[in-house]
Amino acid sequence: MANGRADLRLMEPVVRLHGVSKHFSATRALFDVNLDVIAGSVHGLVGQNGAGKSTLGKVLSGIHERDSGDFVAFGHAVRRWSPRAALEHGIAMIQQELSLVPELSVAQNVFLGIEGRRFGLLSEREVERFDALNNQVGFR
Repeated sequence: MANGRADLRLMEPVVRLHGVSKHFSATRALFDVNLDVIAGSVHGLVGQNGAGKSTLGKVLSGIHERDSGDFVAFGHAVRRWSPRAALEHGIAMIQQELSLVPELSVAQNVFLGIEGRRFGLLSEREVERFDALNNQVGFR
């Protein structure tokens, strides 16, 4: 707090969606969605099957492009957004599918698309990072 008042910049959204829509052919997956994400906040998307939760997550994480609406990330209007751009800004999505690429190991799937080396090979640093993540969450 500065001079007895909270810093209002901390309350500004780091990600803002306004009027976002997404269609897949005749299927309307998202319609006029508004979402503000404040740094350090936690959000849960809750709804029935087919409500658009996964689609919204995929728009945020750069997997799908929105058809309409505004997307502002970290103070900049987003024109083109990709999974790599999202990751560079600290936005990641854990997919609900149990196996993204069944032929790859769990570690390879975790770092899929962001491997430091070519051909899907993980570096020693990435293996160590995976082991640390794995120990933190306790998966076997």
